[in-house]
Amino acid sequence: MEKKTTIIINGPSGVGKDALIAAASQKLSILNVSSIDRVKEIATFAGWDGVKDEKGRQLLIDFKAALVKYGDMPTKYMVDAYKEFLRTMHRFMFVHIREPQEIQKLVTALKREGAFCKTMLISAEWAKKTGLKNDADVFNYRYDYHFKNDKPLEQSGSEFVKLIETIS
Repeated sequence: MEKKTTIIINGPSGVGKDALIAAASQKLSILNVSSIDRVKEIATFAGWDGVKDEKGRQLLIDFKAALVKYGDMPTKYMVDAYKEFLRTMHRFMFVHIREPQEIQKLVTALKREGAFCKTMLISAEWAKKTGLKNDADVFNYRYDYHFKNDKPLEQSGSEFVKLIETIS
């Protein structure tokens, strides 16, 4: 059986994380999850319209912080997602986490599960800056890899796939 690789991915809003993963998914077997998936479900139930503007993003940040404080649901959800990943045919699992302390918590939890886990920062000079604290905080972690998304998607996507293939 091929070795399964978990990559915790981060970067400021709008740097192309999802576009790169979508491009890589055309060549590699990838499961793509986010620590905010369940938070979005709760926010939708509470009336969030699904718009990820600054107001919507701040709501998700606030909900996630509350859920971390009360029971650590996002980390537990990601550990469960990892266990499910092990039962799939996917080779890579990308986990989106914004907060450095939450990244470290998940790295520790996944290593206890025996996971091969790496961290990656995506950056782009062209990305629009936001006023969200979480966007500034993404640089406050020592990542295993840093991918600069500074070329057209076709070229960046190919380079991203090559990088992912070397992580294992």
